[in-house]
Amino acid sequence: MTPDRPREPARSSDPAGADEIDPAIAAVLSVLWETANDPSGKLASLARLGKRTQLAQSALRRYLTALSDAGLVSVALDEAGLGSAALTALGRTICEDLFGPPDRA
Repeated sequence: MTPDRPREPARSSDPAGADEIDPAIAAVLSVLWETANDPSGKLASLARLGKRTQLAQSALRRYLTALSDAGLVSVALDEAGLGSAALTALGRTICEDLFGPPDRA
């Protein structure tokens, strides 16, 4: 894994693809998973998430809203519109299932 590319989720063996995940959602979750396991303890800024996932801020915010509504992500926005996102406990569990245990280098 390179630091500039989000991790790929484990692929399903389901031939119909019912367990497939939207690549943009996978990218957002991957970056949040990497951030959650970073020893520095920093949160993922929305600017960093947009850059790492290559999503426009408007699309990123739609995905984060959906993930927040599902209870997987917590998003904090300030009055200027700047913000950060982090995985919830449920989000961490889901990401570990999707991406495997965190890399410990």
